[in-house]
Amino acid sequence: MAGGVGHLSGADLDDIACQAASDALLLIIGKAGEGLQRTVFLALLMRDETPTHLGLQLGLNANAVYQVAFRARRCLRGQLYADGLLE
Repeated sequence: MAGGVGHLSGADLDDIACQAASDALLLIIGKAGEGLQRTVFLALLMRDETPTHLGLQLGLNANAVYQVAFRARRCLRGQLYADGLLE
């Protein structure tokens, strides 16, 4: 029964744990913050956008993108504390 649940390798378990953590993070990001914060946070994190390039797309300067990202991280951290995922 190769590949069955009882025969997962350490790498498979790491991939599953990473995907579960990623899914949980996206769910929390969805609950925390407003639309622009979510957009900026995910673009910087998931798409590896630069603040300057993202700002051009959104009609903001790079400093405004940094400020929105800071607020998004603060909101996310608050949600993680509220959900008991951070101490």
